[in-house]
Amino acid sequence: MPHSGESKRTTSIAKNSFRHRLLRRILLAIVLVFGLGGILVHQVLYDELKSQKIKDLEQTTHVLNGLIESSVQVSVESYLKGVSESSIQVVERIFKRYTEGELSQSDAKALTASYIASLEFEHSGYLVAIDCTDADRPVLVAHPNSSLIGADNSRFPFMVEECAIKNGFYEFQVELPKFGVVDKSIWLTEFAPWNWVIGVSPFKHEYDQLYSFEAVKRALDELQLNAGFTPYVIDIDGTFVVHSQLQGHSAFAIKDAQTGKSVIAQPLETLKRAIAQNNKDDFRGITTYTLQHSDKESLSRHIASYQYIEATGWIIVLSTQMASIDEGMLHFTYLHAASIVISLFICYFIISQTISPKLQAVADLTNEVENIAKGHYDVRLPVHREGEIGRLSIAIENMAQEIQDHTASLEQTVNERTQQLKAANKKLELIAHTDALTGVANRRKFDAFFDAQIAHSAQSHQPFTLILCDIDYFKQFNDLYGHDEGDACLRKVAQLLEHTVAQCSAHSKLVARYGGEEFAVILTDLENSRVQELVSDLLRKVVELNIDHHASKYQQVTISLGIVCTVPDESTVARDVFVRADKALYISKKTGRNKASFDE
Repeated sequence: MPHSGESKRTTSIAKNSFRHRLLRRILLAIVLVFGLGGILVHQVLYDELKSQKIKDLEQTTHVLNGLIESSVQVSVESYLKGVSESSIQVVERIFKRYTEGELSQSDAKALTASYIASLEFEHSGYLVAIDCTDADRPVLVAHPNSSLIGADNSRFPFMVEECAIKNGFYEFQVELPKFGVVDKSIWLTEFAPWNWVIGVSPFKHEYDQLYSFEAVKRALDELQLNAGFTPYVIDIDGTFVVHSQLQGHSAFAIKDAQTGKSVIAQPLETLKRAIAQNNKDDFRGITTYTLQHSDKESLSRHIASYQYIEATGWIIVLSTQMASIDEGMLHFTYLHAASIVISLFICYFIISQTISPKLQAVADLTNEVENIAKGHYDVRLPVHREGEIGRLSIAIENMAQEIQDHTASLEQTVNERTQQLKAANKKLELIAHTDALTGVANRRKFDAFFDAQIAHSAQSHQPFTLILCDIDYFKQFNDLYGHDEGDACLRKVAQLLEHTVAQCSAHSKLVARYGGEEFAVILTDLENSRVQELVSDLLRKVVELNIDHHASKYQQVTISLGIVCTVPDESTVARDVFVRADKALYISKKTGRNKASFDE
């Protein structure tokens, strides 16, 4: 039987052993709670920030895609209009030779048709001339394919539409023997003396050959400064079309530092498959990759959003580093690691000195630390405020407050970036829907508003009014005074239209530049008598602008109007309403101009 001293020593050893086991278990529990809880909070916070970053990338990519498509449309329209104006000048010179008796009318028309049929640009661009004397039975008088000349083309709806439109930009589909169904664009210019409509027409897939990259470069540079993204454009073969440093080089040369594979290989393969299947849901996507810096030691993770631009066959890409997320998470990790070290040290000191009086306090402390590790930072630890455990509770409360403050700071940063992106998106959307010259709505905005208001008026059984406005003898104005004065005239007329329409009592209203010197006004829920008053005001106020026009029989700038007032129903087709207004405008122009004609 051991001595009492040995018994005390054994008891002391047992107590120390128990204390050490308890210490190890408590320390292990703290490490597990803090470690696992920290991983969970870290992952949740990281996923939220990454999700917001992806959303911002996708939204900005989508808006930029719309801006580029709009810029391409405007650039192509300007290019085709320039070709058309050049050809019309030659036609007018030939016509002058006829009026001066140098050529007969048949010889002048033959010479004109031969000249138009001989003109080509790019791979598939050419010019055509249509005799619209009978608008319902148009006849081709000039075309590169001579077998089509002189034939009745009323079976082609787009030619009938071209005779109705006469001037401006028009898109349509046509089935060709060599190419199948293709998208075509055409700029139409009326040559009134012979009732001809002359068109400049390329394939739509050649837009990228007609488009200047300067506008998209400026847009990408501005976006990079404002939003912190790195934008660039590649074609479907992987060549940089627009890039600050690598333009003209292959993007396949950029490799993922971890996999060794090309960064764009998989996205391009997915896009090509989607294009072949016409699966537009896969025309956009997200990809992540890792790049090695020039020092060959440091790596950076990137995330990119891409979207296929159908009008040009390009791919717009926005990439950004994950560093903004990683920096925030690194701060969080430091705080969490520091809290673990502090907790372990304090717990070891407390338990090694005194156990029994503090066990309950330790149990309470452990419960609340677990809550903090799960993300519940707004706590008050129910422990003693004195001694080491009291210090520990205060330290953990401060740590929880720091984490909570840091989380709030991260959320505020995300919100600020979101607001900046929304402002940039709003600015880009406004640019995409505004005519750059006159400041009123452009054709893109008009088309969307026109269809929406026709549908709304049909549902609500409210009156709908469409007014087409054309500046009389505007081509002659440009020829006499120059294009700068012509642009100034367009701006004055546009501002007058917008100011006058804004004062009417219509429920919804829009003034848009439809093309060239033609404007369109949409009014809803406005009585016919009010429409007539508005039309009279427009005619009078344009005259009161007192803009000299010595090439006009009125000696000043005037306008002609074509008006449709209707109450749409479910069977109403928006295009039919437009054609009716255009025919009314045609009547105004043919019966002397400077007047308004209502569709009966």
